[in-house]
Amino acid sequence: MANLAIKDGKPLLEGKTIGKSWPLYDDTDRQALIRALESTKWCCTSHQKQSDSEVGKFEIAFAEYQDNEYGVAVTNGTTAIEVALRAGDIQPGDEVIVPAPSFIATAMAPSFVGAIPVFVDIDPETYTLSPAAFESAITAKTRAVIPVHLGGYPADMDAIGPIAEQHDLLVIEDCAHVHGTIFDGHKFPVSDMGTFSFQQGKTLSAGEGAWF
Repeated sequence: MANLAIKDGKPLLEGKTIGKSWPLYDDTDRQALIRALESTKWCCTSHQKQSDSEVGKFEIAFAEYQDNEYGVAVTNGTTAIEVALRAGDIQPGDEVIVPAPSFIATAMAPSFVGAIPVFVDIDPETYTLSPAAFESAITAKTRAVIPVHLGGYPADMDAIGPIAEQHDLLVIEDCAHVHGTIFDGHKFPVSDMGTFSFQQGKTLSAGEGAWF
């Protein structure tokens, strides 16, 4: 086995990103920021059409990129999941199944709408929601499931989708790590709804922000 780069081995990735802080930006990003600033259209109430603002143009462009019909920009990924839950009419006392190993937002968002997050295990092969654990956790109070796609690798939606459909459950995919990822010929989400994050550590970063 080759030596790890940290032990004087040859790095697998070389080039201009090595040694630079993330996120990367250039003059194109700088000009886009200035353009949004100088437009003074910082709020959805300040323009008549979606395409009138820089954020609106991004909503349209990102929806097209992900092969979705539409999308709405929100403040962050946690809010995106909360909005999706509210749009899906998740009520106080409803149970929402979430993977136990995940960022805190996955459980916080159901809590924000008064629902009960139910933690289940992940598949050790994929580190994403275990379809078997998901199915075994379904009760009469279960109303939704939030599979979290991780590090560019999707949860097993071929298995999760049919289970959710059988039990008439809302599926909200946390797509914060799968910008541009293709699953079975399709980009995400592949079920009812999906949420994306543009937080600083994500593939497409705006420092903060999200899309529902």
